[in-house]
Amino acid sequence: MADTEFIAARQERWRVAHNSLDPDKLMALMADDCDYSDHGLGVAHITGPELRGLAESVFSSVSAMVFETVSLNGTKEFTAWEWTSKGRMSKEIPGVPYVVGQEFEARGCSLFWWDVENGGEKIKMLAEYSKFL
Repeated sequence: MADTEFIAARQERWRVAHNSLDPDKLMALMADDCDYSDHGLGVAHITGPELRGLAESVFSSVSAMVFETVSLNGTKEFTAWEWTSKGRMSKEIPGVPYVVGQEFEARGCSLFWWDVENGGEKIKMLAEYSKFL
């Protein structure tokens, strides 16, 4: 498989896991010692257990959240993923400017550092930057 095909397939697994709203599927793609930041939500440098808690909280607060790829660039070691997301709020999330029942839309870019020493399938560091529209 060519590098570009590998990178696209790997990113698609992340997108599908995120859209599933299943923390287990999302965490299966993270290295055990991951470093995660979501600057749109005001979260910086949390580890796997904290990320699982954040995923559980966010996923239980939205319905029909769908991420779509706008662009993807990078290498096996590092990728930049530009995306859009839409969904509906089912519970309030601190820092998110939408109320329960309201549809939301966001645009962002996520920077991925991949654990290539162990096959490149797991994320060792992820920094997300987003804006709610």
